[in-house]
Amino acid sequence: MHIKLHRKFYKVFGLAALAALFIVCLSLSALAAANYEKAIAGLTVGGFRVGGTDKNKLKELLAAQIVEFNSQKFSLIYGGETWNLSPDDFGIKIDAGKTAEKALAVGRGPALTAMAEQIKTLFAGRDLPLAYFVNSPKFDSALDIFAKIEAPVKNSSLKYDAQKNDFVVLPAQNGVVIDKEKLLADILTAFGKPTQNIYLSLTEQKASVGEKEMTQIVAQVVKLVDNAPYFLQSADSTWRIDKSNLTGWISAAPRGEQSELYGAALSSDNSEKALLTLDTEQISDFLIPLSASVNREPTDAKLTLENGELKFAILSRDGQKLNIEASAKKIADDILAGKKNIYLITDSVEPKISNFNTKELGLLTLIGKGESNFSGSPANRRINIKVGATKLNGFLIKPGEEFSFSQNIGDIDAPNGWVPELVIKNKQTIPEYGGGLCQISTTLFRAAINSGLKITERHPHAYPVHYYDPPGFDATVYPPNPDLKLLNDTPGHLLLQTKIEGNKLTFEIYGTNDGRQIKVKGPFTTQKNPDGSLKATLTQEIWRDGQLERKQIFNSSYNSPALYPNPNAKPAPSPSASPAPSASPAPSPSTSPAN
Repeated sequence: MHIKLHRKFYKVFGLAALAALFIVCLSLSALAAANYEKAIAGLTVGGFRVGGTDKNKLKELLAAQIVEFNSQKFSLIYGGETWNLSPDDFGIKIDAGKTAEKALAVGRGPALTAMAEQIKTLFAGRDLPLAYFVNSPKFDSALDIFAKIEAPVKNSSLKYDAQKNDFVVLPAQNGVVIDKEKLLADILTAFGKPTQNIYLSLTEQKASVGEKEMTQIVAQVVKLVDNAPYFLQSADSTWRIDKSNLTGWISAAPRGEQSELYGAALSSDNSEKALLTLDTEQISDFLIPLSASVNREPTDAKLTLENGELKFAILSRDGQKLNIEASAKKIADDILAGKKNIYLITDSVEPKISNFNTKELGLLTLIGKGESNFSGSPANRRINIKVGATKLNGFLIKPGEEFSFSQNIGDIDAPNGWVPELVIKNKQTIPEYGGGLCQISTTLFRAAINSGLKITERHPHAYPVHYYDPPGFDATVYPPNPDLKLLNDTPGHLLLQTKIEGNKLTFEIYGTNDGRQIKVKGPFTTQKNPDGSLKATLTQEIWRDGQLERKQIFNSSYNSPALYPNPNAKPAPSPSASPAPSASPAPSPSTSPAN
C-alpha cells in the first residue's frame, strides 16, 4: 500500500516538476522574446527608464531626454545661498549614441549568462551610467561663481626682503574647494528626474609644498638671484631682467608633480621634495608690454600696370609676432640652466599677398571700372580720398577670396595718414578721422558691380549725399561695421588700380575674362519725398551663353538729411518781421562734406 502511494506521489511530483519546468522555460522564452533586440526589461540609464525599447526608439527617447536635461536650471545651494546653472554651463554633454549602445549591450552574450542578467535586471532593476563628456576648462570656469565660499590652497612661498638681501619662507595654507566629483555625480543623477536642488559640499585641499620643502631650496634661489641681471634679446632690441623682476617669478613645485604652468625645475639633491621653478604666467605678464616692440605687421606685395605690363610697386615682407607662451617657457628654462642671454621666440606672419612670378597671374584685362566725382570737397576730405585710394592701389584679390574693405583699408588714424573730416555717426554729421572714406568704398562698389562680381555685403548711406549721385549707387563703411564685401568668383586673381584725375576718382579692376556678360539696370529713384528722403533700386544681372546666371538687387532707403544735423554748422539768420532780401540758408547736410 505504502509502495503504491509513494509511486503515485513521485508520479504526481514529477508531473508537477515537469509542468513547472515547462512554465519556467516558457517564461524564459517569453522574456528572451520580449527583450529581443531591445534594451532589457527593468533597465534604466541615469535613472531614466529605457527597458523594452528598440535601438531606433531608444536613441529618440535619449535624445529627447537630453534636450530636457540640458534645458534644466539646477538650484545649487550652500549656506543659505542659491545659484542657478544648467548642465551646459558646466560643459556636460551626454552622448545619446554611446549611451544607447551601452544599454543595448546589457543582457547580451553567452545564453546562460545573458538570461541570468535579464532575470536579475527584471526583478532587481539595474541603472546604467550615462556616456558623457565634460569640457574640463568650462566646468572649472563655472566653478568660479562659487569663489567666495572657497578658500584656495596656498603653497609655501618665498618673499624677497630687499633690505636683508634674503628670502623669507611664507607658510603654506590648506584650502577648501567645491567637491567637483560629488557635484558632477549629483548633476548626472538628475538626468532621469525632474529639476532638483543640489547641495554643494566642500572638500579639503592640502598644500603640496610646505615650509620644510621650501626651506630646502632657499640656497638655490639665492644663487639664481645673485646671477642677475639676465638679458632678453630679439632681432632689434635687448631688455634686462633684474633681481626685482626675478624674485616675483620664483616658485616651487613638488617633485614628481611639476605642472605645465612652470618652466624647467632645478634641484641638485634627489632627496629634496620641492623643485625650484619659475612661474611662466608671471613671465608672460612681463613679456606682454614688450610685444609691441617685437611684433611687426607683414607687408603685402602691390602691383601696378605700366604700358600693359605687370610690375611690383611694393615687394612683400613677412611680419613677426612674439610667441609669449613659448618665450616664457624658454626664459624659465634658460635662467634655471644658468644662461645669461636669452633669445625670444617669434612666429613668422605671412603677408596676404606675397611675391610671386607675375606670369603666374596670367593675362589680366580690364573687366570693369567705377567712377565718382568729389567736386566741392574741402582739403581734408581730398587728403583722405587720396590716402584711401593709395592704400588699395595695386591690391590683389585671390580666386575664391572674399574681399573686406574694412579689413584691408587698415587703421583709420593719424599715424596712417588720415585727417579729421565729416562723417555720419549717431544721427549727426560730425568730424572724425577718415571722413570721405565712403568715396573710396562707393567707387569700388561701382567698379565691382560693373565687373560682374558678387557683392556679399553692402549698405546705403543714412541720407542722400550729393558726392554719390545718382542715389542708390553708393556703399557706406565705418570700420569694422558696416563693411563692403565682394567675392572674387572669377577663375583668376583680381588687380585693383586706382587713379585720381581732377575731381574724379576711378577704380579699375583687372582680371581674367571668363565670358560673363554684365547688365546693370539703374539706379532708379522709386520714391522721393519733400523732406529729402527717398528710395532707390539697382539691379546687377550676370548672363552667360544667353542664360541669366545670377541676379542681385540692391534696394536703398534714405532718411531725410534734416535728421542728421551738423553741430558745427552756423545757423541761418532769423527772418525779420519786415520784408527783406532772403538770407542764404545754412548748408544742408546733403550738400555738406560727409563720409
